[in-house]
Amino acid sequence: MKLSRRGFRYLRFRESLNQYEYAAIIGISQRLVSAIELGNRKVSPRTAALVWAAFKLDDNEVLTLEERG
Repeated sequence: MKLSRRGFRYLRFRESLNQYEYAAIIGISQRLVSAIELGNRKVSPRTAALVWAAFKLDDNEVLTLEERG
């Protein structure tokens, strides 16, 4: 399942994290978080998988992120 830029950003706000904290939890750089949120990069399948694993998301939770994001 894909994760959109909006869903990616919504999750960060839902968890009350800044970009540095979010990046550290996921295991990516803050620069990549910023680039995704600004629309300069897409959420790759690898990054989406890291997000799902870091936050222990299931398919239903990802769909909720997409609807709310």
